[in-house]
Parts: sequence; structure tokens; C-alpha cells
Amino acid sequence: MTTRTVRTPVPEPPASPGTRYQQLLAEHIGGMNPGLERRVSELLALTDFSAAAFERLNAAEVASLIVLVALGESGARWAGLLLPDEEGVLHPASRRGAGNPGWEELQLEAPERLPGALVLRSGGEHPQEDAAAEPFRQLMRDSEASSATLLRTRDGLRGVLLLGEPHPDLAGSRTDFLEALSVSAAAALEKCRRDEELRVANRRLSLHVYQLRSLMDLTAGLHRARDEAAVWDLLLHGAMGHVLASRAAVVAGGRVVAAKGPKRPEDDGAIFVRAAEIMAGDHNIRPAADLSHWATSCDLARLEIGWVVPFASGAVQGTLFLGTAGFGRELSSADRAFLTSLTGQASAAVESLRLTRASIQKEKELEVARRIQARFLPSEAPEYPGWDLWGINIPCLSVGGDYYDYLTLDEAVFVTIADVSGKGAGPALIMASVQASLRSFFRHGRPGIASAAQDLNHHLHQNTEDSRYMTAILARLEPASGRLDYLNAGHVHPVLVRGDGSVERLDRGSTVLGLFPEIETEVGTCELGPGDLVALYTDGLSEAEDPAGSLFDDARIVDALIAARSMSARDICGDLLSRARAFSGPSPLRDDLTLVVLKRRGRQIVV
Repeated sequence: MTTRTVRTPVPEPPASPGTRYQQLLAEHIGGMNPGLERRVSELLALTDFSAAAFERLNAAEVASLIVLVALGESGARWAGLLLPDEEGVLHPASRRGAGNPGWEELQLEAPERLPGALVLRSGGEHPQEDAAAEPFRQLMRDSEASSATLLRTRDGLRGVLLLGEPHPDLAGSRTDFLEALSVSAAAALEKCRRDEELRVANRRLSLHVYQLRSLMDLTAGLHRARDEAAVWDLLLHGAMGHVLASRAAVVAGGRVVAAKGPKRPEDDGAIFVRAAEIMAGDHNIRPAADLSHWATSCDLARLEIGWVVPFASGAVQGTLFLGTAGFGRELSSADRAFLTSLTGQASAAVESLRLTRASIQKEKELEVARRIQARFLPSEAPEYPGWDLWGINIPCLSVGGDYYDYLTLDEAVFVTIADVSGKGAGPALIMASVQASLRSFFRHGRPGIASAAQDLNHHLHQNTEDSRYMTAILARLEPASGRLDYLNAGHVHPVLVRGDGSVERLDRGSTVLGLFPEIETEVGTCELGPGDLVALYTDGLSEAEDPAGSLFDDARIVDALIAARSMSARDICGDLLSRARAFSGPSPLRDDLTLVVLKRRGRQIVV
């Protein structure tokens, strides 16, 4: 029995839309005359080329296709294509047919002017051609080409197609075909160029987006870090990961604060510190080999450090050292921008941590100062039959330079209110020494307020800065008689409001305390009867300011005291403070505010 194998014909794949019509035309070409047949062949070749060239081909593939079409339709022994590089110099890109040993050495710098003709042929005279054609004719002579076809667009020259001598058995190509091919080929190459530019731009944009996201993530981590060590660790992690460095180190404050990567026996932190000192004042990222000190550059090379990145933010300055970038590549402008931003964020994060620590430390110190100052101020006013005394102190900062005190001795009470120039902890410490000096003076049997003022002036002049001084009211009240002796040392004049509403100012005294080695003093005396009151205050009350810049001046204070004279001393203080705050509105206090009221109870206030 004989077995017969039956083969099923395999159908050819369907033609693509770009070539199906050409196949239909090919059936009718055989009946045409030779000239028309050649024209149709050229037309089909151009159509096939256009359909193929605008597929997803790169420049090299398009160049190969151009040469293939030109060689097939021209009948030349060889065809070659030169394409320009980024500098505009033409170099061989593709060749088919007979070889030429000198082909790869050809090059032509594209001239500024191009000839009017698209196709140039060798031989004969060409008086109509201008000088712009000469570089291309020289190229033809160098390559032994019979024609040169310029592939150009509005943007410039896109290539030069060279054809060798025609094969003797084949007809030479017609100029009009080469001109048509020139237009299509130039357009295809231009498309490739724009596609490549778009791809490069997309890659660059993708890289920038990645870098931005990476930088945002790192920045968030840097500013969440709890300490400087975590910041430096994140900086090294981010920088090494970006440039693919195998090791890195950071120098800040004259020492190596962080390092990553494999350690070597020859590692020496002193080399990094010395290199950072050399880079002081230089804000440019540079290769380690470019340092001005050759020996240090050699030391860094021995440690496989390739790049030096200085950085600064405020008082935080440092230097990042990076191992050679991955695969030995150079740092691009995008790499440098990333490292500049990253190191800037890291140094800003460290500065923020330091400022936060300093702020916390200062707040702790101020809290201690507040507690100390609170101990200097009287916790309560002394009580005497028929008398009402009260005082308040409100610093404009955490601690201030205002002070008041009561000291009871025998049958009298010494009242002091004072204001040291300046604000903050310095004046508060001076006030502590003032209280100690006055209490020591009065308790050691020297009750005279004039002597106390002179003694205090000498103490301040000897123990404080030349620019420091103090204003004060020193007063001695005898509750039994109502006699008040006072000395006004350059202070705001106390206000005496009588029960009938009349007003006096207490202005006897001396100059400010502490500016001069000696002062002259004058003690004033007044009698307080039932219903009378004396208000002693610092300029923090009289200089309270409203949003328009007007002051809560002495006239407003006097009016408020007259209106409130029937109240208790404590309520008078509260009323004055409320009026001053209402007057100031949202504006904060400009100065420390202290107020003491001495009131003698008695008969009904005359209204």
C-alpha cells in the first residue's frame, strides 16, 4: 500500500494597507512600455518607502531603507548616506553595493548656505550653480560618486545621498526621481529626529519627576527626623542611592558626623576634615581630583572619593563626600541640582533642630527666671487697720525689669516700685540684686530713704553696664499718722488723689539711679487723710498704645483714678489694667507694667 502525502498550500499573509494597492498595480506593469514601466516602478518604490518610513523606525533603519530604495531604482554600483551629528558634521551612516576603503573616513561640515539644486551630478560644467555647491562636489570627488542628493527641510540639511557610477547593464536614475526621494527621505529623517528629541525630553522629564518625588520624600523624612544623626543618615542614604555611590561621608562643625559604606584600614577622618577646610568658601560641586591641594586630592582618590559637595543653611555648614558615581560616570546637571537641593534641605533640617533645641533651652531658662522673679515679688500686701494696699506686675516678656516690694519695719512700711532699663532676663537679674540691697539696707538700721537711694545708686553704678540705669520710687508710710515720705528717682510721678477728687503729683527726689557715681537727693512728704489714695506705676501703663499710635497717657490715668477712687485698692488696680488693655485693643504691651495703690479708708468719698 502506498502512502501519499498531501501538502496543503500555506496562504500568504495579507498585505499591509500601505502596500496592498501597489500589489494590485504590479499585475498590470508587464503590459506597459519600458519608459512608463520605469516610472511606475519608481512611483511604487517611493510609495513603499513612504509607507515603511513612517512606521516605528529609528534613524538608522530609515537610513538603511533610503539607501536600499536608491540603489534599487538607480542601477548604481553603490549607494551611501551621510547624516549630520549634533554639531552639524556629516558622517557615513549607511552604504550598500560596491565597497570603498575610504568610506568611513568621509566627513563634511555642513555649509551655512545650501545650493539651490537638490541633485548634483559629476562631470561637465555647471555655470548655473553657485559656490554653495562646491563642498558637496568635493565630497563627490572624495567618494567617487556620480551624484549627490541633498535631503533637506526648512530646518536645514538632514543628509546627503551619494550614488556611484551606474551599472552598465542598468539605466541610470532620473533627476526627478532623486528629487522626489529627497523630499520623502528628508521628511522621514526629520520625523526620526523629532521623535528622538521627544523621547529624550520624555526621559528627561521622567527623570526630573522621579528626582522631585524622591527629593520630596527625603525632605519630608529630613524634617521629621528627631535628631541630627537621623538627618545625616538620610542625607547619605539619599545621595548614595541617587548617584549609585558605594560610600559617602559628611563633615560638619570640623568633624566627621556620619559615614556609610565599607570601611578600609586606611580610612582617616582627618582627610575629610582637611578637604572640607580646603573647600571652605567654595559653593560649587566639584570632582575630588579638582581640589586646589594636590596631596589631599590624592588622599581622597585613595579612599575612592569621587565628588565633593559643599552645603550651607544659616549657621549650618558642611561638606558631603561621595564615592565615584556608579559605572564611573560624570554627574549630570540634574544630578548636581538634586544633590544641591538635598544637602540644602538637610542643612536646613539640622538648623531647625538646633534652633528648636535652643528655643527649648531658652524657654527652660526663662521658666527658671520666672519662678525666681515671682519669689522676689510680694505674695500679699501688708494689712494695717484703716489701710488698703495692693500691687500688680505684668511683664511684657516672660520676665521683665519692673519690680515692687513692701517691707514692714517697726511702725512703718517701706514701699518700693522700680523699672530697670531694658527687658528680659538681664533687667530681671538686676532687680534681684536691687531687692537684696534694699532689704539689707533697711533691716540693718538705716531706714532713711535718701541714704537708701544713694547706697543703691552706688551699687548699680559699680556693678552694672554703663548703659543700664533704674528709675524708682522709694517711700516710707506711717500707717498710724498717714505720713508718707517719698523720693522719686527719675520715675513716673506718682498720683495723689484726695477724697474730694483733687489731684497732686509727687515729684520730689533725684535723678535716675546707676548712671552717675554720686546723686543729690530731696525727700518729699505728704499726709494721707481718710479717702485719699496714692498710685505708683511704671511707664508700661502710661505708654500702652492703641492701634492708631495714641498713648494711654497720664491724663487718662488720672481720670480713671478719680472715677475709681471709691473702690478698693485691688479693684482700682484691676480697673486701670482693664482700661489700658481695652485702649490697646489687639496690640500687645510695649513694656513691663507695674502698679501699686496705697489707699486710706475713711469717710464717704465726695463726688
